[in-house]
Amino acid sequence: MTSLVSSISDPSTIDLGSMYELDGLVSLLDDYRLARYMFILCLALIIYDYCLTFHDEIKYMFGRRFVWTKLLFLLNRYWPLTFILMDNAVLALVTGSNKFCVVWFYFFAFATFPAHFSIGAILVARLHVMYGCRPKILFWLCAVFALELTSATAIIGVVAYNLRVVTLPPSYTGCVPTNIAHYAWMYWLPIATFETTLFTLAFAKSVAIARSESHTVPYVMAVLLRDSVAYFGCAAVVIFVNLVAWYLASQRMFCPFLSSAFTMRSILGCRLLLNIHKAHLDARDSASPISTVIGRFSSANWLHRMREQDLAQP
Repeated sequence: MTSLVSSISDPSTIDLGSMYELDGLVSLLDDYRLARYMFILCLALIIYDYCLTFHDEIKYMFGRRFVWTKLLFLLNRYWPLTFILMDNAVLALVTGSNKFCVVWFYFFAFATFPAHFSIGAILVARLHVMYGCRPKILFWLCAVFALELTSATAIIGVVAYNLRVVTLPPSYTGCVPTNIAHYAWMYWLPIATFETTLFTLAFAKSVAIARSESHTVPYVMAVLLRDSVAYFGCAAVVIFVNLVAWYLASQRMFCPFLSSAFTMRSILGCRLLLNIHKAHLDARDSASPISTVIGRFSSANWLHRMREQDLAQP
Protein backbone atom coordinates (compact mmCIF):
# COMPACT_ATOMS: atom_id res chain seq x y z
CA MET A 1 0.00 0.00 0.00
CA THR A 2 2.63 2.47 1.03
CA SER A 3 4.66 1.66 -2.06
CA LEU A 4 1.87 3.20 -4.15
CA VAL A 5 2.30 6.59 -2.53
CA SER A 6 5.28 8.89 -2.30
CA SER A 7 6.32 10.15 1.09
CA ILE A 8 5.65 13.86 1.58
CA SER A 9 7.23 15.87 4.37
CA ASP A 10 5.27 19.06 3.66
CA PRO A 11 2.88 19.63 6.64
CA SER A 12 0.26 21.01 4.26
CA THR A 13 -0.17 17.55 2.76
CA ILE A 14 -1.52 14.32 4.13
CA ASP A 15 0.03 11.02 3.13
CA LEU A 16 -2.47 8.69 1.52
CA GLY A 17 -0.94 5.67 3.21
CA SER A 18 -1.66 7.12 6.66
CA MET A 19 -5.29 7.78 5.82
CA TYR A 20 -6.65 4.93 3.78
CA GLU A 21 -6.58 1.17 3.65
CA LEU A 22 -7.10 -0.58 0.33
CA ASP A 23 -10.85 0.13 0.30
CA GLY A 24 -10.13 3.77 0.96
CA LEU A 25 -7.74 3.91 -1.96
CA VAL A 26 -10.31 2.37 -4.30
CA SER A 27 -12.92 4.88 -3.12
CA LEU A 28 -10.50 7.76 -3.55
CA LEU A 29 -9.64 6.77 -7.10
CA ASP A 30 -13.35 6.47 -7.92
CA ASP A 31 -13.80 10.03 -6.68
CA TYR A 32 -10.82 11.10 -8.74
CA ARG A 33 -12.32 9.63 -11.89
CA LEU A 34 -15.67 11.26 -11.14
CA ALA A 35 -13.99 14.64 -10.78
CA ARG A 36 -12.18 14.25 -14.10
CA TYR A 37 -15.35 13.17 -15.91
CA MET A 38 -17.30 16.10 -14.45
CA PHE A 39 -14.70 18.64 -15.49
CA ILE A 40 -14.57 17.19 -19.00
CA LEU A 41 -18.37 17.23 -19.17
CA CYS A 42 -18.50 20.85 -18.00
CA LEU A 43 -15.93 21.85 -20.60
CA ALA A 44 -17.93 20.08 -23.31
CA LEU A 45 -21.16 21.80 -22.21
CA ILE A 46 -19.69 25.28 -22.09
CA ILE A 47 -18.00 24.90 -25.49
CA TYR A 48 -21.19 23.45 -26.98
CA ASP A 49 -23.25 26.38 -25.71
CA TYR A 50 -20.57 28.78 -26.94
CA CYS A 51 -20.88 27.36 -30.45
CA LEU A 52 -24.68 27.56 -30.34
CA THR A 53 -24.78 31.18 -29.22
CA PHE A 54 -21.70 32.62 -30.92
CA HIS A 55 -23.77 34.10 -33.75
CA ASP A 56 -26.12 35.78 -31.26
CA GLU A 57 -23.14 37.08 -29.30
CA ILE A 58 -21.72 38.78 -32.40
CA LYS A 59 -25.11 40.16 -33.38
CA TYR A 60 -26.37 41.45 -30.03
CA MET A 61 -23.18 42.15 -28.10
CA PHE A 62 -20.61 43.24 -30.68
CA GLY A 63 -22.79 44.41 -33.54
CA ARG A 64 -24.06 47.43 -31.61
CA ARG A 65 -22.60 50.25 -29.55
CA PHE A 66 -20.91 49.41 -26.28
CA VAL A 67 -23.11 49.32 -23.17
CA TRP A 68 -22.32 48.28 -19.59
CA THR A 69 -24.19 44.98 -19.87
CA LYS A 70 -21.53 43.79 -22.31
CA LEU A 71 -18.98 43.85 -19.49
CA LEU A 72 -21.15 41.49 -17.46
CA PHE A 73 -21.66 39.29 -20.48
CA LEU A 74 -17.96 39.06 -21.30
CA LEU A 75 -17.05 38.31 -17.68
CA ASN A 76 -19.76 35.71 -17.33
CA ARG A 77 -18.94 34.19 -20.71
CA TYR A 78 -15.18 33.96 -20.92
CA TRP A 79 -13.93 33.68 -17.34
CA PRO A 80 -15.75 30.37 -16.66
CA LEU A 81 -14.59 29.01 -20.03
CA THR A 82 -10.99 29.93 -19.20
CA PHE A 83 -11.25 28.52 -15.69
CA ILE A 84 -12.74 25.19 -16.80
CA LEU A 85 -9.94 24.87 -19.36
CA MET A 86 -7.40 25.48 -16.59
CA ASP A 87 -9.10 22.87 -14.37
CA ASN A 88 -8.82 20.25 -17.06
CA ALA A 89 -5.19 21.18 -17.70
CA VAL A 90 -4.34 20.78 -14.00
CA LEU A 91 -6.05 17.39 -13.82
CA ALA A 92 -4.27 16.20 -16.95
CA LEU A 93 -0.77 17.62 -16.50
CA VAL A 94 0.13 18.22 -12.84
CA THR A 95 2.04 15.33 -11.28
CA GLY A 96 3.38 15.06 -7.74
CA SER A 97 3.34 18.81 -7.04
CA ASN A 98 1.60 19.07 -3.69
CA LYS A 99 2.69 22.65 -3.04
CA PHE A 100 1.19 23.66 -6.37
CA CYS A 101 -2.02 21.82 -5.47
CA VAL A 102 -2.34 23.75 -2.19
CA VAL A 103 -2.10 27.03 -4.11
CA TRP A 104 -4.45 25.73 -6.76
CA PHE A 105 -7.14 24.91 -4.20
CA TYR A 106 -7.03 28.48 -2.91
CA PHE A 107 -7.30 29.76 -6.45
CA PHE A 108 -10.05 27.26 -7.26
CA ALA A 109 -12.18 28.40 -4.33
CA PHE A 110 -11.92 32.12 -5.06
CA ALA A 111 -11.95 31.85 -8.86
CA THR A 112 -15.71 31.43 -8.72
CA PHE A 113 -16.03 35.01 -7.41
CA PRO A 114 -15.93 36.84 -10.80
CA ALA A 115 -18.58 34.56 -12.30
CA HIS A 116 -20.60 34.71 -9.10
CA PHE A 117 -20.47 38.50 -9.21
CA SER A 118 -21.41 38.72 -12.89
CA ILE A 119 -24.45 36.44 -12.70
CA GLY A 120 -25.67 38.20 -9.55
CA ALA A 121 -25.30 41.59 -11.21
CA ILE A 122 -27.22 40.34 -14.25
CA LEU A 123 -30.09 39.15 -12.06
CA VAL A 124 -30.15 42.39 -10.06
CA ALA A 125 -30.14 44.50 -13.23
CA ARG A 126 -33.06 42.56 -14.73
CA LEU A 127 -35.11 42.91 -11.59
CA HIS A 128 -34.22 46.58 -11.27
CA VAL A 129 -35.63 47.20 -14.74
CA MET A 130 -38.77 45.18 -13.99
CA TYR A 131 -39.44 47.43 -11.00
CA GLY A 132 -39.19 50.63 -13.04
CA CYS A 133 -35.52 51.47 -12.35
CA ARG A 134 -36.34 52.88 -8.95
CA PRO A 135 -33.25 53.91 -6.93
CA LYS A 136 -34.61 52.49 -3.68
CA ILE A 137 -35.19 49.11 -5.28
CA LEU A 138 -31.66 49.15 -6.67
CA PHE A 139 -30.23 50.05 -3.26
CA TRP A 140 -31.93 47.16 -1.48
CA LEU A 141 -31.12 44.71 -4.25
CA CYS A 142 -27.45 45.70 -4.12
CA ALA A 143 -27.44 45.44 -0.33
CA VAL A 144 -28.87 41.92 -0.42
CA PHE A 145 -26.47 40.98 -3.20
CA ALA A 146 -23.47 42.33 -1.26
CA LEU A 147 -24.54 40.38 1.83
CA GLU A 148 -24.92 37.18 -0.17
CA LEU A 149 -21.60 37.65 -1.96
CA THR A 150 -19.75 38.42 1.27
CA SER A 151 -21.25 35.45 3.12
CA ALA A 152 -20.55 32.93 0.37
CA THR A 153 -17.00 34.22 -0.17
CA ALA A 154 -16.21 34.11 3.55
CA ILE A 155 -17.45 30.53 3.90
CA ILE A 156 -15.58 29.21 0.87
CA GLY A 157 -12.48 31.11 1.98
CA VAL A 158 -12.44 29.38 5.38
CA VAL A 159 -13.08 26.01 3.73
CA ALA A 160 -10.20 26.59 1.28
CA TYR A 161 -7.84 27.60 4.07
CA ASN A 162 -8.31 24.22 5.78
CA LEU A 163 -7.92 22.10 2.65
CA ARG A 164 -5.05 19.64 2.41
CA VAL A 165 -3.68 17.60 -0.48
CA VAL A 166 -3.98 13.84 -0.89
CA THR A 167 -0.85 12.30 -2.36
CA LEU A 168 -1.83 10.30 -5.42
CA PRO A 169 -0.09 7.22 -6.82
CA PRO A 170 2.75 8.16 -9.22
CA SER A 171 0.79 7.18 -12.33
CA TYR A 172 -2.00 9.68 -11.57
CA THR A 173 -2.08 13.37 -12.41
CA GLY A 174 -4.06 16.21 -10.86
CA CYS A 175 -4.92 17.43 -7.38
CA VAL A 176 -7.32 15.83 -4.88
CA PRO A 177 -8.37 17.78 -1.75
CA THR A 178 -9.08 16.40 1.70
CA ASN A 179 -9.83 17.78 5.17
CA ILE A 180 -12.92 19.51 3.83
CA ALA A 181 -14.84 21.23 6.62
CA HIS A 182 -18.13 19.62 7.63
CA TYR A 183 -19.88 22.99 7.29
CA ALA A 184 -18.80 23.49 3.67
CA TRP A 185 -22.40 22.87 2.51
CA MET A 186 -23.41 26.16 4.11
CA TYR A 187 -21.71 27.91 1.19
CA TRP A 188 -24.84 27.24 -0.85
CA LEU A 189 -27.32 28.66 1.66
CA PRO A 190 -26.80 32.41 0.94
CA ILE A 191 -26.73 31.67 -2.81
CA ALA A 192 -30.00 29.73 -2.65
CA THR A 193 -31.63 32.40 -0.46
CA PHE A 194 -30.56 35.24 -2.76
CA GLU A 195 -31.75 33.59 -5.95
CA THR A 196 -35.03 32.48 -4.40
CA THR A 197 -35.68 36.05 -3.24
CA LEU A 198 -35.01 37.48 -6.69
CA PHE A 199 -37.19 34.89 -8.37
CA THR A 200 -40.07 35.61 -5.98
CA LEU A 201 -39.84 39.35 -6.66
CA ALA A 202 -39.59 38.83 -10.43
CA PHE A 203 -42.55 36.45 -10.50
CA ALA A 204 -44.70 38.75 -8.34
CA LYS A 205 -43.93 41.75 -10.53
CA SER A 206 -44.59 39.81 -13.71
CA VAL A 207 -47.98 38.67 -12.47
CA ALA A 208 -48.89 42.20 -11.33
CA ILE A 209 -47.93 43.76 -14.67
CA ALA A 210 -49.72 41.06 -16.65
CA ARG A 211 -52.93 41.73 -14.73
CA SER A 212 -52.69 45.48 -15.09
CA GLU A 213 -52.18 45.38 -18.86
CA SER A 214 -54.29 43.74 -21.52
CA HIS A 215 -55.37 40.11 -21.42
CA THR A 216 -52.24 39.15 -23.37
CA VAL A 217 -48.81 39.40 -21.80
CA PRO A 218 -46.43 41.67 -23.79
CA TYR A 219 -43.68 39.80 -25.60
CA VAL A 220 -40.75 41.26 -23.67
CA MET A 221 -42.43 40.61 -20.34
CA ALA A 222 -43.16 37.06 -21.46
CA VAL A 223 -39.46 36.62 -22.23
CA LEU A 224 -38.50 37.99 -18.82
CA LEU A 225 -40.97 35.74 -17.03
CA ARG A 226 -39.98 32.69 -19.07
CA ASP A 227 -36.28 33.27 -18.46
CA SER A 228 -36.81 33.90 -14.76
CA VAL A 229 -38.65 30.60 -14.35
CA ALA A 230 -36.20 28.69 -16.57
CA TYR A 231 -33.13 30.15 -14.88
CA PHE A 232 -34.43 29.59 -11.38
CA GLY A 233 -35.52 26.05 -12.21
CA CYS A 234 -32.11 25.06 -13.60
CA ALA A 235 -30.15 26.98 -10.97
CA ALA A 236 -32.28 25.55 -8.17
CA VAL A 237 -31.54 22.00 -9.31
CA VAL A 238 -27.79 22.64 -9.52
CA ILE A 239 -27.65 24.46 -6.17
CA PHE A 240 -29.81 21.85 -4.42
CA VAL A 241 -27.71 18.99 -5.78
CA ASN A 242 -24.52 20.68 -4.60
CA LEU A 243 -25.96 21.48 -1.19
CA VAL A 244 -27.13 17.90 -0.61
CA ALA A 245 -23.94 16.39 -2.04
CA TRP A 246 -21.71 18.57 0.12
CA TYR A 247 -23.83 17.90 3.19
CA LEU A 248 -23.85 14.11 2.76
CA ALA A 249 -20.39 13.57 1.26
CA SER A 250 -18.38 16.78 1.08
CA GLN A 251 -15.12 14.84 0.88
CA ARG A 252 -16.17 13.05 -2.28
CA MET A 253 -18.29 15.70 -4.00
CA PHE A 254 -16.47 18.95 -3.27
CA CYS A 255 -14.76 19.49 -6.63
CA PRO A 256 -16.97 17.61 -9.12
CA PHE A 257 -20.25 19.36 -8.36
CA LEU A 258 -18.79 22.82 -7.78
CA SER A 259 -17.67 22.83 -11.40
CA SER A 260 -21.20 21.95 -12.54
CA ALA A 261 -22.69 24.94 -10.73
CA PHE A 262 -19.95 27.17 -12.11
CA THR A 263 -20.70 26.03 -15.66
CA MET A 264 -24.50 26.09 -15.55
CA ARG A 265 -24.74 29.53 -14.01
CA SER A 266 -22.39 30.88 -16.67
CA ILE A 267 -24.44 29.38 -19.50
CA LEU A 268 -27.74 30.55 -18.03
CA GLY A 269 -26.45 34.06 -17.32
CA CYS A 270 -25.28 34.53 -20.89
CA ARG A 271 -28.61 33.26 -22.19
CA LEU A 272 -30.47 35.77 -20.00
CA LEU A 273 -28.59 38.69 -21.53
CA LEU A 274 -28.77 37.44 -25.10
CA ASN A 275 -32.51 36.78 -24.81
CA ILE A 276 -33.33 40.21 -23.42
CA HIS A 277 -31.30 41.96 -26.11
CA LYS A 278 -33.02 39.89 -28.78
CA ALA A 279 -36.44 40.55 -27.26
CA HIS A 280 -35.75 44.28 -27.17
CA LEU A 281 -34.90 44.35 -30.88
CA ASP A 282 -37.94 42.25 -31.76
CA ALA A 283 -40.30 44.45 -29.75
CA ARG A 284 -38.74 47.90 -30.11
CA ASP A 285 -41.46 49.09 -32.50
CA SER A 286 -44.18 48.06 -30.07
CA ALA A 287 -46.08 50.74 -28.17
CA SER A 288 -46.41 48.49 -25.12
CA PRO A 289 -45.16 50.20 -21.95
CA ILE A 290 -43.50 46.96 -20.91
CA SER A 291 -41.52 46.78 -24.13
CA THR A 292 -40.42 50.36 -23.60
CA VAL A 293 -39.35 49.68 -20.03
CA ILE A 294 -37.39 46.52 -20.72
CA GLY A 295 -35.77 47.98 -23.79
CA ARG A 296 -33.83 50.36 -21.57
CA PHE A 297 -31.92 47.37 -20.24
CA SER A 298 -29.91 47.27 -23.46
CA SER A 299 -29.58 51.01 -23.91
CA ALA A 300 -26.80 53.25 -22.61
CA ASN A 301 -29.26 55.91 -21.33
CA TRP A 302 -32.04 53.58 -20.17
CA LEU A 303 -32.23 55.03 -16.64
CA HIS A 304 -32.77 58.60 -17.82
CA ARG A 305 -35.47 57.58 -20.29
CA MET A 306 -37.17 55.39 -17.72
CA ARG A 307 -37.45 58.28 -15.31
CA GLU A 308 -38.93 60.46 -18.06
CA GLN A 309 -41.52 57.80 -18.77
CA ASP A 310 -42.46 57.53 -15.09
CA LEU A 311 -42.94 61.32 -14.86
CA ALA A 312 -45.08 61.34 -17.99
CA GLN A 313 -47.47 58.70 -16.64
CA PRO A 314 -50.52 60.03 -14.69
